[in-house]
Amino acid sequence: MSKRENIVKRFYEVAKAQRSVRFNTVVRDPIIAEELPRTGFPAAYLESSNEERLNITKTLRECNMDIAIVITVNGRDRDTQRNVAIEAIEESIYNDTEINSLVNSIELTNIDIVDLGEASPFATVKVTFGVTYCYTI
Repeated sequence: MSKRENIVKRFYEVAKAQRSVRFNTVVRDPIIAEELPRTGFPAAYLESSNEERLNITKTLRECNMDIAIVITVNGRDRDTQRNVAIEAIEESIYNDTEINSLVNSIELTNIDIVDLGEASPFATVKVTFGVTYCYTI
């Protein structure tokens, strides 16, 4: 398995295992909120996205990758639920020793509210982490 996949897989495992906010659904494919039962919330899905690679030597590459965690909550106090979930996932990611052993650095780079003020019972936020890691070829 590639180092990139190992990093994303560990992000997934940490999101699934953290208990500050218990995510009832954690997957690696996009979620359609309307298709989840009420018991499926809060829900999160993870996706790796953009990556820049730089050759350090003939056999060593440094990579800067984005990992997005999209969190959807349901019900009342949606803004509070989102904020609590963001803090929980951020702390869990930063404090995980296995992630820290796989990467050179992690930084929460963006928090984007999806459909701000939406009238539905759902609220979604995209939390993007910038990850720097190295691998040999």
